[in-house]
Amino acid sequence: MRDYLPRYYDEMPVATNITDREAEEVARLRAEIDGVLAQFYVESATWGLARWERIFGLPINPRGQLTWAAVEDSDLTLGDLEVYTWETLEKAEFLRRPFTERRPVILAKLRGSETTTEKVLRDLIRSFTGLDVDIAVDYPHYTVTFTFLDNIGVPKSFADAKRAVGEVIPAHLAYEFKNAVIVTWGDLLHTTNANLAGYTVADIKGGLYNA
Repeated sequence: MRDYLPRYYDEMPVATNITDREAEEVARLRAEIDGVLAQFYVESATWGLARWERIFGLPINPRGQLTWAAVEDSDLTLGDLEVYTWETLEKAEFLRRPFTERRPVILAKLRGSETTTEKVLRDLIRSFTGLDVDIAVDYPHYTVTFTFLDNIGVPKSFADAKRAVGEVIPAHLAYEFKNAVIVTWGDLLHTTNANLAGYTVADIKGGLYNA
């Protein structure tokens, strides 16, 4: 703000101090205004995501599943984890889903009002998984197959992506997901039936399993 004042103010400590303090307050106010404006757009919203989730009837500030990966990503030590019981661990704050996972769910609801085209479906799946898919439509059997390109295992936020596709795809169409990598019986020799028990045959055949 000093740049807008005559130079002789530079020699007045009281005036320069007041000007500097006012500049700090203006900068803070401007940052808060920008922060509020960011909440009007899902792509940039942070604390405002809860309002978007409420509008669309979604779980507000949801927690993710308790998995080893979630614990590892939290960077907590064993000492930090000692304060939890198994019951309280499932409700721990570090399991709160990050903004980057909450935004695609909200955007999927927004896109639900669009005409469902291949581009809409590709963008929707990419917003969750970060992966491109090839889409093949079997018209005689009313089935759509989404093939993840260059992927091995289950993509991130795969369950959310499947759920979002189910909400926007026409109800008369069946759909399935698979990886471009073909899985053979030989690929399953390194695991057990118990490890695969939670997956459907279609997911295993499509390479969408982590076991």
